Amino acid sequence: MKKRIIAFVAIAVIMLVGIAVCSTVEQPADKPAASTGKTASGVDVSILPKSPGMTPTSASKIVLIGSPPPQAVDWLDMSLGSQLWTLYNGVWTQGSAAIYVGDWTYLLLYNDHNQWISIYEVEPSGWKDWNPLGHQKAGYYYHQFDAEKLGWYRVYAHGSSTGDSNTVWIYVWPKTQPQPPLTVNAWMGSSYYTIYPPSIEYTYYSVSKPCTARVTYLKQGGSMARYGPRAINAGTHTASGTVGQPIGMRTVVVDAWTSSGEYAYDITSYNVG
Repeated sequence: MKKRIIAFVAIAVIMLVGIAVCSTVEQPADKPAASTGKTASGVDVSILPKSPGMTPTSASKIVLIGSPPPQAVDWLDMSLGSQLWTLYNGVWTQGSAAIYVGDWTYLLLYNDHNQWISIYEVEPSGWKDWNPLGHQKAGYYYHQFDAEKLGWYRVYAHGSSTGDSNTVWIYVWPKTQPQPPLTVNAWMGSSYYTIYPPSIEYTYYSVSKPCTARVTYLKQGGSMARYGPRAINAGTHTASGTVGQPIGMRTVVVDAWTSSGEYAYDITSYNVG
């Protein structure tokens, strides 16, 4: 007996899209571009009703949220089983998708049996989040995917009659590119300075980003001298002064901090004679 289903072909904008028949998808080697969060018609998906669970949907709603459906296809003695799509750049896709952390997008599920069904989200850490959606009739449903952690998510549906659906991969990007940490590097202009004749010692230090920095000279006997703190830009800077008593080895500590709470330091030394 023939079975008629409606198949929706995602219009690929960036990713190559195809409908997989209950296949296992390998994790993509290349990260996709971040999603625009827009539908094909330019409608922002945030204005559409969100749902914590799976919600029945119509062909018109599918078209509104994502790409339009193609014509019906006849399958001879064949059952595709449950099929899953992601809304990515305004179209439904079974290829890799992406979204910014803290945002959300739609999943579209075609359930071809009356059965118990669940959505599984395998997080980047490997933890499997199980979303039981109860006993559902055959038809199309949409579900909300929330981007909570950075990295690849493996998402699929499982039906009590049809088993696992195809897998969709969703990469969660940071909203801002991660910044390199604050670093400090310090060195002396010379390893030896004299008191007689008086010489000028030079301490050089570089920082990786704008910060507040200070230079502390630890002398023999527990005394110290400081230069700063002062606000500086990223790059190389200099502290200098006339060398005085006592003689011997001195330790120089250059430390720096930012308004966001980062802290870094470096240590150098020189001898006074």
